[in-house]
Amino acid sequence: MEKTDYLFVHLTSSPRDRVSQQLQYAACKAHISRRAHRKRRQKQKKQEDDTGSSQAPDSARSLSLLPLEIRGNSDPFNSHMITVSPIVNQAVSFVRFHLNRCWSPSYMAYFQDNSPGNCPILGTSSTIGTMAAEWIWSFFVADVGTFWSAVASILPLMIRFVPSERAQELHRVSLELKARILAGLRETLQNKQLNSQPSMTLIYQVKALFREATTSGDTHSACVHARLLFWLTNQLPITECQGGEDVLGIALWGDSLSALFQLRRPIFNYLSWMPQIVATTWNSAESLLPNLRGGHVPVPECVVSPQLREAFSHIRRVLNIGKIPMPPDNDEHLRRARLIFHWITTKSEYHISRLLDLYFDLLEIENLNELSEGGRHTEAALALALLYVFQKSFSDTSQSGCIDVHDSATIILPALLTRIQSAFSSCSPTERIMYNDAHFWILFIGSFCEEHLRYQYSQGNDKNGEWFHQQLAEQALENGLISWGDARVVLGRFVVNDFLTPPAQEWYEQTCRC
Repeated sequence: MEKTDYLFVHLTSSPRDRVSQQLQYAACKAHISRRAHRKRRQKQKKQEDDTGSSQAPDSARSLSLLPLEIRGNSDPFNSHMITVSPIVNQAVSFVRFHLNRCWSPSYMAYFQDNSPGNCPILGTSSTIGTMAAEWIWSFFVADVGTFWSAVASILPLMIRFVPSERAQELHRVSLELKARILAGLRETLQNKQLNSQPSMTLIYQVKALFREATTSGDTHSACVHARLLFWLTNQLPITECQGGEDVLGIALWGDSLSALFQLRRPIFNYLSWMPQIVATTWNSAESLLPNLRGGHVPVPECVVSPQLREAFSHIRRVLNIGKIPMPPDNDEHLRRARLIFHWITTKSEYHISRLLDLYFDLLEIENLNELSEGGRHTEAALALALLYVFQKSFSDTSQSGCIDVHDSATIILPALLTRIQSAFSSCSPTERIMYNDAHFWILFIGSFCEEHLRYQYSQGNDKNGEWFHQQLAEQALENGLISWGDARVVLGRFVVNDFLTPPAQEWYEQTCRC
């Protein structure tokens, strides 16, 4: 059995120890060189044996996307050694912490922060949150290339919340990681048999590179990674594409949130591929979901676009799940919780993407769904407001200091202001009456955005103004909705998330009385 030796380099800031450190680096490189030579000889011998046993010329064909450029560098044996410096270690720690909070519904975070009891339906929030984090983490650590791809994919989020000097260093680390990752990916693709089924580690590596490109705004690279990702997933068996947690990981962490933060259309066409790839999960979870309390409340008739009506129905159903307890029954309860969790996350990402496409269709296509100009601006504002509710409900990822790394308020608020002002100026008197409740709900969400920013950055520097607060107070006074109880009845015809902070009952009535 081959003996595996591990050599570690201990980082030091002392000039006296740097010579010793350099000697340790040299020993590591020599060790890697010996192992690389041995593996290369073993691989070459195996290829020669395979060639001798098979005369079919096509059996040894492999896929080569990019030519391998041989040039002098500090890594001649393609060992892809990465120095785990303190800043890289911090990045890895950030990834691990980020996973515990990412894509957790807001009511799960609420129960985790405020009480040690069970979270309705999903059991204890720490159980489901940790389970999801461990599930994703298991894919990350299955392969070295996949692990560093995952770290690189989340670095753009970390860069947004560090000082400029550290951001520059993190950016350098990100570029270094991507260079190593792409070199390893190129080698893997060159060694892949043309018609062989791709491994899930390879698919996850490409998916992580796609996520990194979309998060950093590099849509050109993201499109290249997306084409490769589709090509690889199309080679999976049909039965595997329609179920299984491996494929769920492909559907999760797509382009929807990045597209929302950058207010653009998603690169993935979620309408055509996502329902198919997670069909088994959706169908299995549907039978486990509880009925709405008080029965189904129809979406107001003034909402015309099917994408909006479906999204409103979905989010109301999901928030209802957070209020209904279900008795646990050990393993069966955990299985049910896992299915519901995957249903929530994948369907929410699906609706976010469809709402983004609808928003841009409403801006670009006249007479869409036979709507007037005022109707189009109103529905565009509804789409933006609902996008913000989706983001805060299903991807509120609060880090230290209560800063949500996924918060989209600063992106949504200016666009929402433009759309609702356009709706007010272009709606006829009849349309103002027809859309009265819809406009009231939009103003409420805009006011919550302003309130949330003030709550999050409570130094008293409100740079976003209070236009929505003023308009909400005027319309509430006009409609006789000064008390929160009366207002909630009207707002509930659309959607109200009672788990969000700051709670509306703490600021709504004060806003209306100012």
